[in-house]
Amino acid sequence: MNDLARIPLEDLKVGMFVEAVESTETQCPIKQAGIVRSEAILMALHQYGVRFVLVKPTDHRFTSPEPAGSHEIKAEAETPDHPSPQAPLTARVGKVLDMAKYAENQLKHVCMRIETVGPKDFEVLSHIASDLNAILTEDPVATMMLVRLHDAQPKVYDHSINTALLCGMFAHDMGFEEAICHDLLMAGLLHDVGLSIMPKRILEKQDNLTQQESKILKGHVEVVNEILMAQYPDLSEIALSAIRHHHERMNGSGYPKGLADEDISFWGKILGIVDAYESMTSSRYHAKRMTNNEALAELFKHSGTQFDKALVAMFANFVGAYPAGSCVLCNKQLHNYLGLVTQPNPVFALKPQLVVFYDVDTSRSIPTEHWDLRFEQDTFIEKAVNCEEYTGAIDAFQLLNRLSA
Repeated sequence: MNDLARIPLEDLKVGMFVEAVESTETQCPIKQAGIVRSEAILMALHQYGVRFVLVKPTDHRFTSPEPAGSHEIKAEAETPDHPSPQAPLTARVGKVLDMAKYAENQLKHVCMRIETVGPKDFEVLSHIASDLNAILTEDPVATMMLVRLHDAQPKVYDHSINTALLCGMFAHDMGFEEAICHDLLMAGLLHDVGLSIMPKRILEKQDNLTQQESKILKGHVEVVNEILMAQYPDLSEIALSAIRHHHERMNGSGYPKGLADEDISFWGKILGIVDAYESMTSSRYHAKRMTNNEALAELFKHSGTQFDKALVAMFANFVGAYPAGSCVLCNKQLHNYLGLVTQPNPVFALKPQLVVFYDVDTSRSIPTEHWDLRFEQDTFIEKAVNCEEYTGAIDAFQLLNRLSA
């Protein structure tokens, strides 16, 4: 290791290749050699007490990072079990949906028997998390599409499934290794299982909760922590700390411990942002669901006070202006249409590909048209909307089948 340079963490930059880290904590999860792909990795290294890293300045990898997950995407694309990104959109989303339904059934099994399930039950969820991790790496567009459709017509366990998928995709986007992405998927799947033993009258209450009811409900975080530590000792510290801290807030106003700033685990900050975003964009709660842009605006409004400011910015960059599955109001030559985003544009965020399916000015469905806004003249997106506001109650998956025809 004589050819390695030992540099302080503050000198480490995105794009550098790290051979080893020197941490004051034995549980630092980032130990593998690799490229620093994002500021998030630097933040995680700092929280785990890393003060120095070993780099090889002469290595070509030092300044030439490859896209995160590029090798994994290429390898998995050759596997028949995974749908090709060129397959019809319905088939691609259907593949993710099948896995999500399997995850939902197992999660339901765990929640209904939460006080008696054992390590084997949780291990099944771990294998499911690995499968979800593989498919969201291969086809993030179809995965995001499923999340958005789930939010339009949610079921009981969709929040946990969506939160897990978003955590996994966000972790991949930040450049974390597969094991960490898997751990955050597990945290998303399990973060609310403590609610399963909360009183049903509180969970289903539509009026404001009393102070006592709110105190009882907030106890679900400590309940799930105790259950997981007792019944699933193999769950990683990353997943556990994310679950413990996802309701803590930067200014100390969260729960259960009222932790603030750096006392909140890095993983808890990530899960807290994803959990809040997914809740705001879902219709499963009694308030009207927000569009992607409205939810991001809310996160930015509370960044620095409730949520980590740097992570909010990274999450907004990951989600983008119009993620796959977003319903948008389009204006073409002064005529208004609804469209569903089928392919975001990573370079020109305001010009995604979409399928137009509804004429707003005449209030009727129209034969679907595929638009690529890079090439459409006199056409632009006015705003993201919830399409049920224009079309009434819809079956989101029937809509997808129609758009893919």
